[in-house]
Amino acid sequence: MDTNSDSPYDVLFERSLALIIREYGFDNIELSAYHQILDVSNTILRRLLLNVKNLTEVQSRTEPCPADIARSLQMMNVKSSLLHQTCNQPIKHRLR
Repeated sequence: MDTNSDSPYDVLFERSLALIIREYGFDNIELSAYHQILDVSNTILRRLLLNVKNLTEVQSRTEPCPADIARSLQMMNVKSSLLHQTCNQPIKHRLR
């Protein structure tokens, strides 16, 4: 992904992902692997947010609620048991 022509949001997403990768202990990553992770992460996040937006609109709400996120994840075939740690210990506490 060429950051010179990307929107500011794409650049921020790339930098955020790079920080997350570093937080998980990868000081270096091959550029092709980084781009694969970037593409997959972007696709998953966009799909999740689109599902949440649609669920919110169907209920005539302007803000999503936790049930919208849970339902969106179910629609994406993400098992709730895989998110047990996230629900009990939010990410802001894990990435220190």
